[in-house]
Amino acid sequence: MWWVRGEAARARHRERAAIFASAVGQPRHLLDSVRRGLLVVILLAIAPIASASMLQGVLQLRRAGEEAQHRLLQGAIAGAGSQQNVFASAENVLQALKNVQAVRAAGGECAPTLYGATLSLPFASNIALIGKDGRVACSALAAPGQDLSKYEWWREVLASKVFVISHRMLSPITRQQVLAATLPLYGDTGVFEGAISIAIDAGWLDNLLKRETPLSDGVAAVLDDDGTELVSNAPDISRRLFADTAAVQTSGALEQATDEAGRSWTFATAPLDRQGLRVAFAKPTDQLFAWTTLHVAVSFVLPVVMVLFTIVAIWLATDRIVLQWLLYLRRVTAVYAQGHY
Repeated sequence: MWWVRGEAARARHRERAAIFASAVGQPRHLLDSVRRGLLVVILLAIAPIASASMLQGVLQLRRAGEEAQHRLLQGAIAGAGSQQNVFASAENVLQALKNVQAVRAAGGECAPTLYGATLSLPFASNIALIGKDGRVACSALAAPGQDLSKYEWWREVLASKVFVISHRMLSPITRQQVLAATLPLYGDTGVFEGAISIAIDAGWLDNLLKRETPLSDGVAAVLDDDGTELVSNAPDISRRLFADTAAVQTSGALEQATDEAGRSWTFATAPLDRQGLRVAFAKPTDQLFAWTTLHVAVSFVLPVVMVLFTIVAIWLATDRIVLQWLLYLRRVTAVYAQGHY
């Protein structure tokens, strides 16, 4: 008898399982599923927020670039201000000396006058009057008759009618690294009569730039119109960073370079508005954009994380809160539809 009751119970269980199975249908299209429909609606709702966050990251990156450019240019101009003052002072002194008749005549008072002028200038190592043939006619230091015509900077003087600053070179008179700042001399008829030149101590300029712009603030250098380095607060680093002539001749733009250790630097250049001179200023890229990379990454990663959490939350919530009850109601409805009350 118990065996008959067991068979009857199993038959009722199979019938009930069949009824429940018939109540579970498959979605006919994407939005026919409650879970999928909610996911699509929520994703469409958060899409503008995610897009705005990514756009904010792009704008922040651009703004960081503009701020970095401004900081580098300000550092370059500030660091080179004293250098520009030195060159302006040298030109003013030469303009004054060219009007001193004792100097122009290369007479007995020429050397003492030039020597006194040299002592009054902390950056000057020598001042010399040079004849039109390139030979020293008079000098603060004893070097009369020395031929300077073989040097490239003298040929630049012959081709110019204005104040000229040479490349960095070894002075044949003082045997020091100098910049020859030279003013061509012309007579009343416009005939070239020679030049008066001041040897600016390059080491003194380097030390001045180091005081004005310590290496901890960045690497600064003064370059000529060819991109050749004249003055630097860190010559070993700057020669490598500013070796790309095309890059250093681009005013204002941010450029990238690496030092010998492989560290990335970002630099910008600005004109000094004198003789085509330029100033370049560089800072390590990781210092310049210290937090920018993190902020931009967060702006892009946050929307992705938000979407993932939304998908997981909706998937679990619809399954536990909505779908279980809908499935139960569907099964009850199917049972009633089969006439089981």
